[in-house]
Amino acid sequence: MKHSKKCPECGGTEIYKMRVNGSGAMDLLPHLGGMLNRPQFEIFVCSNCGYCRWFVAEEIVASVSEKWSRHR
Repeated sequence: MKHSKKCPECGGTEIYKMRVNGSGAMDLLPHLGGMLNRPQFEIFVCSNCGYCRWFVAEEIVASVSEKWSRHR
């Protein structure tokens, strides 16, 4: 959806994106300091079926692997 620009549920191509602060997500993501006091997320929504996906903003992805335990 994020990269293919196509909905994995219905195949729709009318995908909309919004970037949001995850003020309630501080329990999920580590505090990253600096300008990233609140984690940033990109939400992608299919306007055809309503399916949505949340992604951690690209500039935070590297920090996740440094601070989280890997799922095995």
